[in-house]
Amino acid sequence: MAAAIDDQFGSFDAFRAHFTSVAGGVQGSGWSILAWDSVGQELLVFQLDDHRGTSPSAWSRCSCSTCGSTRSTCSTGT
Repeated sequence: MAAAIDDQFGSFDAFRAHFTSVAGGVQGSGWSILAWDSVGQELLVFQLDDHRGTSPSAWSRCSCSTCGSTRSTCSTGT
Protein backbone atom coordinates (compact mmCIF):
# COMPACT_ATOMS: atom_id res chain seq x y z
CA MET A 1 0.00 0.00 0.00
CA ALA A 2 2.80 2.41 0.89
CA ALA A 3 4.54 1.75 -2.44
CA ALA A 4 1.30 2.33 -4.39
CA ILE A 5 0.65 5.59 -2.51
CA ASP A 6 4.19 6.80 -3.17
CA ASP A 7 3.94 5.77 -6.84
CA GLN A 8 0.62 7.48 -7.52
CA PHE A 9 0.70 10.47 -5.20
CA GLY A 10 4.44 11.09 -4.91
CA SER A 11 4.55 10.76 -1.13
CA PHE A 12 2.38 9.91 1.84
CA ASP A 13 2.18 13.61 2.74
CA ALA A 14 0.89 14.44 -0.76
CA PHE A 15 -1.67 11.62 -0.48
CA ARG A 16 -2.79 12.85 2.95
CA ALA A 17 -3.19 16.42 1.65
CA HIS A 18 -5.24 15.22 -1.35
CA PHE A 19 -7.38 12.86 0.76
CA THR A 20 -8.01 15.60 3.35
CA SER A 21 -8.95 18.06 0.61
CA VAL A 22 -11.45 15.59 -0.86
CA ALA A 23 -12.94 14.94 2.58
CA GLY A 24 -13.22 18.67 3.21
CA GLY A 25 -15.30 19.05 0.06
CA VAL A 26 -18.09 16.80 1.35
CA GLN A 27 -21.18 18.84 2.22
CA GLY A 28 -22.95 17.59 5.34
CA SER A 29 -22.34 13.95 6.18
CA GLY A 30 -20.10 11.83 4.05
CA TRP A 31 -16.68 10.30 3.65
CA SER A 32 -13.51 10.35 1.63
CA ILE A 33 -12.64 6.82 0.48
CA LEU A 34 -9.39 5.31 -0.79
CA ALA A 35 -10.14 2.39 -3.13
CA TRP A 36 -8.25 0.14 -5.55
CA ASP A 37 -9.41 0.11 -9.17
CA SER A 38 -8.60 -3.44 -10.29
CA VAL A 39 -9.26 -2.61 -13.95
CA GLY A 40 -7.17 0.55 -14.11
CA GLN A 41 -4.65 -0.82 -11.60
CA GLU A 42 -4.61 2.40 -9.58
CA LEU A 43 -5.65 3.86 -6.26
CA LEU A 44 -8.65 6.18 -6.41
CA VAL A 45 -10.01 8.71 -3.96
CA PHE A 46 -13.79 8.94 -3.88
CA GLN A 47 -16.33 11.05 -2.06
CA LEU A 48 -19.36 9.35 -0.58
CA ASP A 49 -21.65 12.30 -0.06
CA ASP A 50 -24.52 10.73 1.83
CA HIS A 51 -24.64 7.84 4.27
CA ARG A 52 -27.85 6.62 2.60
CA GLY A 53 -26.24 6.31 -0.84
CA THR A 54 -23.85 3.48 -0.06
CA SER A 55 -23.75 1.81 -3.46
CA PRO A 56 -20.80 2.51 -5.80
CA SER A 57 -23.12 4.37 -8.16
CA ALA A 58 -23.51 7.02 -5.45
CA TRP A 59 -19.74 7.59 -5.34
CA SER A 60 -18.23 10.46 -7.25
CA ARG A 61 -14.64 10.20 -8.43
CA CYS A 62 -12.52 13.09 -7.25
CA SER A 63 -11.06 15.45 -9.80
CA CYS A 64 -8.31 18.01 -9.54
CA SER A 65 -9.65 21.48 -8.88
CA THR A 66 -6.91 22.99 -11.05
CA CYS A 67 -6.77 20.85 -14.21
CA GLY A 68 -9.89 18.66 -13.90
CA SER A 69 -7.92 15.40 -14.08
CA THR A 70 -9.73 12.41 -12.57
CA ARG A 71 -6.53 10.43 -12.03
CA SER A 72 -4.98 10.06 -8.60
CA THR A 73 -2.37 12.61 -9.57
CA CYS A 74 -2.38 15.27 -12.25
CA SER A 75 -0.08 17.65 -14.03
CA THR A 76 -0.41 20.22 -11.24
CA GLY A 77 0.34 17.70 -8.49
CA THR A 78 -2.89 18.36 -6.62
